[in-house]
Amino acid sequence: MGDFGMDDVERCRMFLPHLQRSAKVTRHLTASTTLMQSVHNTLEVHPDGVILLNRLGQILFANRMATSMAAASDSFVLRRKRILALKSDDNSELQRLIAAAIGSHRGPLDARVERF
Repeated sequence: MGDFGMDDVERCRMFLPHLQRSAKVTRHLTASTTLMQSVHNTLEVHPDGVILLNRLGQILFANRMATSMAAASDSFVLRRKRILALKSDDNSELQRLIAAAIGSHRGPLDARVERF
């Protein structure tokens, strides 16, 4: 359609900050994605069982070793996004430890908060 004129160049200048910001966000997302994939791969091949939980105590990630250990069903299982010990007493203690680790445990000295 021909060469760009000065008016075309001026109109495109309006978009330059947006294009620069888009390029910057894309670089950051690419770097973050690469880092997360690297962490995932490192944890996946780790020789120990690794289980990551969210703030609700739900499983976000369980590596191959943890999944393999749970599949043996001799001490714990991974079920419905939860880790459960097979013995009732052990499971009570495990859930107490998980609650303490994620900050949802309330000790006898903690103030009670009613949630509606």
